[in-house]
Order: sequence, then C-alpha cells, then structure tokens
Amino acid sequence: MKKFAVLLLVLALLFAGTLVVHADDWAAPVSFTVRSQDGTRQFDFALISESLVEYPWHAMSAEIILLEGEEVVLWSNDFRTQAYEDQFVFSANLNTFAFFSPVGENDVALELWTDGQLVRTYMVDELVQDMSMVMGTISRMWWEDTQARVFDPATNLLTVVTVDGITHTFALGEAPAQSVLSWQVLLVIIIGVIVLGVAVLKIVLLRKKEGAHD
Repeated sequence: MKKFAVLLLVLALLFAGTLVVHADDWAAPVSFTVRSQDGTRQFDFALISESLVEYPWHAMSAEIILLEGEEVVLWSNDFRTQAYEDQFVFSANLNTFAFFSPVGENDVALELWTDGQLVRTYMVDELVQDMSMVMGTISRMWWEDTQARVFDPATNLLTVVTVDGITHTFALGEAPAQSVLSWQVLLVIIIGVIVLGVAVLKIVLLRKKEGAHD
C-alpha cells in the first residue's frame, strides 16, 4: 500500500511539473535619452529609483525637453516600470511615440502616446486575425514579424506586420514640416515657371506685332 501511495505521489508530481509555466527573466531597465534629428528636442526616460531591491517595480518617468538655448520641459509623466529603449518608435519631433508593450496578462500589443498622454491602446487580438499563430510564455507574446517593421520619418508612418501576415499602418502625428515646405517650394516653382512663360509669350507676341507694323 505504501509503495502504491508513493507511486501516486511521484506521478502527481510529474504531472504537476508539466503544468508549471516559468516567468521570463527581464533585464533591469536603464535610463536613456533620444534626440530628434534636428537636435531641437529630447526624450528622457529616467529611472526614479534604480534600487535592485525594488526591481522590477521601481517607478519611472518619461519627458520631452525642448532644447533652444534653455531646456524647457514640454511634458512629464509617470511611465510603466518595464520599458526598454528598443520598444519605442518616435515621430520625427518625438512628440508622439508608439510603445510596443511587453505583453503579458493584459495582452497589450502597442500603445500610442501624444503630448505625454496615452491616446490609443491596441490589443493583440485586434491586430492578429489568426491567434493560433501567436506564440507566447507567461509574460510575452510573439505577435509581430519584427523584421518587417518600418518607420518612415518623412511621413511619420509606422508599418507593422503580424505573424499571420496582416499589415497595419499607424500615423505618429502629422507629416513633418519639411514635407509641407517642400510642396510649398514646388508650388512656388510651378507658379514662377507659369509667370515666366506668360511673360515670354507676351514679349514674343509684342515683337511679332511690331514686326508686322514695320
């Protein structure tokens, strides 16, 4: 009887072991700084506490600073604790960013932030149609083909492709000002060519008219 009880206990332990799901090991987040290409803006991600005793739940803050002679804080806001630089995609002026969340129990795929405020949250099942293709652990879900992720700073458009081949495009703010200016310059050139053409045509007609009188 004792042998049978021991055998049942061993079998129970083996079965329980197959159900254990281990959490992922996360590296401790670090502070980082990102600057816009024109050097006028800066995004600071600062750890409020770097104490390993509090890891992984130490508080963090994110802010954008305008750099024009004097530093001016445009916005500042508390941010989640588990965040890393490679999970952010910034607009050209850093004012809007997409944050690719480490998905766990909430199944958040990505968030869009503007002016320090969360404006939109996308869940994994909103972006993926065939959820059977999504692999995961207790704290991660691989829902995106990260090799296909593309951000175009000229248009502020972010393109992501899910593991089941669905393409999504997100606008990270408006197109940068230089794109608008380029169209303005092009318009001025076109108008200038038209005006020049009309002037040349008038000169030609005037000379023909003068020649006819002679």
